[in-house]
Amino acid sequence: MKQREGDTIDFGTTDIAVLGPPDPYLENRARNENSIVLKITHGETSFLLSGDAEDDQEAYLVDTYGNQLESTVLKAGHHGSSSSSSEPFLDTVAPQTVVISSAYDSQYGHPTETVLQRFADRSIPAFWTATHGNTVFVSNGTAVSVQTQQAAPTEPTALRESSAIPPGTTGEVTERLLLTGGGTTTVDTDDSESTDDSDEETTTAEESASNFEIAEINADAEGDDRENLNDEYVTFENTGEQPLDISGWVLEDTADHSYTFPNGVTVDPQATITVRTGSGTNTNTELYWDSGSPIWNNNGDTIIVRTADGDTILEETY
Repeated sequence: MKQREGDTIDFGTTDIAVLGPPDPYLENRARNENSIVLKITHGETSFLLSGDAEDDQEAYLVDTYGNQLESTVLKAGHHGSSSSSSEPFLDTVAPQTVVISSAYDSQYGHPTETVLQRFADRSIPAFWTATHGNTVFVSNGTAVSVQTQQAAPTEPTALRESSAIPPGTTGEVTERLLLTGGGTTTVDTDDSESTDDSDEETTTAEESASNFEIAEINADAEGDDRENLNDEYVTFENTGEQPLDISGWVLEDTADHSYTFPNGVTVDPQATITVRTGSGTNTNTELYWDSGSPIWNNNGDTIIVRTADGDTILEETY
């Protein structure tokens, strides 16, 4: 029996509602625009599986169901194609996280940079099977545990900065995030207990500060240093398995030059962030000191990083 909009699937205490394909079919029965769409609800948690639905079916879903689409987890439509996961659809579903299933070297470029930017604009952490491997969601009715084989960035535009995990790779999954009604909580994989308390999350970040390491130093910019300030930079890496909030941390040298990392700056596991001496627009992976002159001495200097509380967590002389 083919499932159609309005059907339900009996699965014990879990409700499974079939939201698509609609009746009548869309776009002359075009396959993707008439994909099976399921809304799975278990207690206070929910999952929206949008299949290969593209913009027309997403628009139909938004018009027909409105805020009934709101879900804890969204499986990105059509493997992360830019024809899916439209802005109105994302704003209506308002997921706490999204999972994308596609190959690392997808011939179609999935997930596309366009759709990843849509996730990033809404601060939606993303899991990609190509870099996280098997991705498992476990719900107890009040929270969802997100578990993956491999630690990798979850900031959408940084997904490709991690190495691929070959299809068919076996191995245990580890809890990476805990999703609750109050928002997304980062899980400390070294501790079985997690918390939503913001003060305790900050403490966890500072305890993990030893994972904040220098990946590259380029003190001698090409040509005249003063005319090429953005080619003078320091790149840092989070070598740990948890996102690291570096808001308010201070980067300085021994000559009293200092730079404060802006609020909201987080470095995902195995991801890097570069601080360039000159001016520009900050991104998730590049920050700008906005200095009018060089900072790092070509013949040697000391790079110091302190937490917002003034604790020195990194000091390296080159």
